[in-house]
Amino acid sequence: MEKIFQTTENKILAILSIALGLNTLFFIAREVKSLKFLIISTDTHLFYFLYFALAVCVSGTLLFYATGFPWKDWLVKKLLVVFPSFVLLAFALVQSKHFHYVFQVATGLYVIIAGLFLVSLRHTMTHPKHDSLETTRSTDKVWFMRQKKSTLAILILLIFINLGFGTYRIAQYAAVDEALWTFGGRISKYWNNIADRDWNGTRVSDKPGVTVSIISGTGLLFETPMDYKSIKWENGGTSHPKNDIQKLNFALRFPILLFTVFMLPVLYFFLERLFGERKALISTILIGTSPVLLGMSRIINPDSLLWIFSSLSLVSYFIFLKRRFFTYLYWSGIFLGLALLTKYVANILFIFFFGLIFLEYILMERKTRNSIDFIAYIKTAFLDYFVLTFVALAVFYIIYPAVWVRPTRLLDATLLSQAFSGTWPLFIGIISFILIDQWTMKNRITKALLDTIADKKHWLITAITAIFLLSVLFVCANTLSGMHWYDFEEILSSPKTSYTDVGFTGVFLGNFYPLVFSIHAITFLSLIFFSVFLIRHSTSTSYSYRSGLYLILFILIYYLGSAVNHVATISRYQIMIFPIAFILASIPLSIAFETLRKKISAHITSDISAFALLIIMTLPLIDSAPLYSGYNSILLPKTYHTNVKDMGDGSYEAANALNQLPDATNITIWTDKSGVCTFFVGNCYSSFNYNNLKTKGIDYVVVSSGRQSRTTKMVQGAVAGLKPNVIRFDQYYDQTDNLTYALYIDDRPGNFVKILPFKAQ
Repeated sequence: MEKIFQTTENKILAILSIALGLNTLFFIAREVKSLKFLIISTDTHLFYFLYFALAVCVSGTLLFYATGFPWKDWLVKKLLVVFPSFVLLAFALVQSKHFHYVFQVATGLYVIIAGLFLVSLRHTMTHPKHDSLETTRSTDKVWFMRQKKSTLAILILLIFINLGFGTYRIAQYAAVDEALWTFGGRISKYWNNIADRDWNGTRVSDKPGVTVSIISGTGLLFETPMDYKSIKWENGGTSHPKNDIQKLNFALRFPILLFTVFMLPVLYFFLERLFGERKALISTILIGTSPVLLGMSRIINPDSLLWIFSSLSLVSYFIFLKRRFFTYLYWSGIFLGLALLTKYVANILFIFFFGLIFLEYILMERKTRNSIDFIAYIKTAFLDYFVLTFVALAVFYIIYPAVWVRPTRLLDATLLSQAFSGTWPLFIGIISFILIDQWTMKNRITKALLDTIADKKHWLITAITAIFLLSVLFVCANTLSGMHWYDFEEILSSPKTSYTDVGFTGVFLGNFYPLVFSIHAITFLSLIFFSVFLIRHSTSTSYSYRSGLYLILFILIYYLGSAVNHVATISRYQIMIFPIAFILASIPLSIAFETLRKKISAHITSDISAFALLIIMTLPLIDSAPLYSGYNSILLPKTYHTNVKDMGDGSYEAANALNQLPDATNITIWTDKSGVCTFFVGNCYSSFNYNNLKTKGIDYVVVSSGRQSRTTKMVQGAVAGLKPNVIRFDQYYDQTDNLTYALYIDDRPGNFVKILPFKAQ
């Protein structure tokens, strides 16, 4: 301490720091009850003048004693000078809500700036696994130039394919919950509150869906949602919007589609850094031609963006583990922050990344493990994890103004989130155990436990992969045998209540059903081959195989987490998993293509194989267009389908069929899909107000497989409750004759939208 104050500069800065602190203390005393006795003036201009004068004195002192431009030293000294004021102001903001939001923003920025400076110090440290950082970082700068023209051509073609199929009838679709973002005002509210500086009002959803509001909100430059809003009648009726809603649909959906399309080359870049060109290209092709991902990317919903941000965060982190370039650690944190801003379920990545600290050590070669300092490894690994977490939360804070005025919302993205609700005691317990072990035993217990597992890592790898493989095979066997043990469609039709009937095992296995049968058969077989190959080569040191193991583990953790929280994951709920499956599938496909080239013909280059794969994987897009989410693998029997809880498939088609009927404007319908009302020109009802419906003279009933479970429960509940005038809408679903119109999505009888004449009851 004496050395610090030996210089005149530091003495002056210390005096200025005390002066700033006293000025802050007297300033906050006006609003903090416990400090009322310190009030010396109620004139805020006095305090603001003193702040300005003291800031000038601090800057002048630094400039006067500086030699050159030591900005890092200046930053450290300024942070230290301001620190007492920061602590006092942070205390005041907790005690009173009467301070201007500028002070809340200032405290947040102080934390971010100080944190970023500490993060920058991490560059000066080496990792125990590496004597020095790799020296090939400069290759990133010339990455584009060294890519083969054929690879770039395939990527450009993939962009056009994705964009072409994505825009096909993009406006002619009525998506579930989309009205909350358009007519419910979430997108408009976000931007209006930004303009009004109502920072708290930028919390437009509990998702939180900030990225959706930002990206889709660019469409507000061209269209205004309220110009297209349907008029809601009492008792569930809806009128046709006065303007062509397809214009609004395109304006707000296209930005999201365009964003995901042009993120595909970005994803390729990161995958190429991890796996190399061939696997990266195959992965990008599988992801870019996935009907499920394309279908989700065409609607206004957090899931449409979640899959790309979460995938990039995972891949970036794997690159960091492999190459130890801190740039990729920061990118992983940035993408994780964007994923959290999209949907809080992304916080499962915090748990996964934390687990990788120990798994990385376990999977090291014995020689490497014996040569490193375990305490140093744990310290640096925890520090890297802190850097990742800090960057993610900094991005979350900066882009989400609602956090500026209420920083506790950061907890919604971490410890208070659903992913941590049942695991945070274990999470905190592990950290506490390691810290106690470090202070008391120098991490001897932790090291001994991990070394014991590491000596049996072959069995660990086999166990993880076998659980995944056996689960997939069981789902196949159960489905092909007629859902003998578990009815997966029934489980997924009630994703938040089916746990009561089937328990943990049923929900866990049911989660695999959409994954197995919503991907191309080639992709599915590749997953099987990779699982078998990984079991047989569990001692391999290849980082491709290790990354594959990590991805399998993430899938299992995701499904386990959903089962623990009693939620079955329909396709939309597990949209994060699909790109992971495609990346996994690229590993054996890459090996197969190379084997094909060597054994059949040297002329079959990787580019030709990739182009052929692109053509093959485009075929499902042709078959499923424009209802891409209804795609099912040819391996799934025709009696089943995976899109059990659809997002509105067939609503436009049903409305269009009704509009072709004579005198359609005077027709009255009841539908279980409110999206039909968006496009239907007549009178439309979707409520269960039976007394009102009896008087309306219903002409047609529109029913869909995706709402059968809900309608059946509603109607049968009304019957059991002895409500009068109940209309048995539940009896229309199984009718196959006297149909006015029927759409069987993907040619599957179980995935339908039907129009039937109403029968008076």
